[in-house]
Amino acid sequence: MQPQISCDLADVDDEGFRASVQTLIAKNYAETGHGHLNLRLHMDWDTLSMGQAKGCMYVVAARVPQDVVGYAVVWIGRHPTYSGQTVAQCSALFVESEARSKGAGLALVRKMLDEAKVRDAEVFLMACPIGSRADHLFDRLGWEAIETMYAHPLR
Repeated sequence: MQPQISCDLADVDDEGFRASVQTLIAKNYAETGHGHLNLRLHMDWDTLSMGQAKGCMYVVAARVPQDVVGYAVVWIGRHPTYSGQTVAQCSALFVESEARSKGAGLALVRKMLDEAKVRDAEVFLMACPIGSRADHLFDRLGWEAIETMYAHPLR
């Protein structure tokens, strides 16, 4: 029997959670980083803590049973471009490779959406690598692809 995946709102000030996320990043940097863009994956915990305290962001953790196997960072607030509507946007989503086939990604998505609804978001925005497993997941879930994100290194 597979261990049950649970998802919860994570406390970004919890040192144990921070250590687990840093371990996930280090273990899987090659697939999560955009090294050619000089984007270094290292969580800015101070910014996340401030966002959590102000209610403009939340972090969801996927656990099996208590070990963190995935996380997602969601920023939420009134969007100045969209008539001040409340918009939730996932800025980071990662699931450990061994946990992907066990439903951890789907569980994270469901928890992110549930929390966005509780916080009265009107739309949820998500970016993912083109052709990735996440891309296929969102397609299967009926999400609409609305744009392609481009990046250009400046330094």
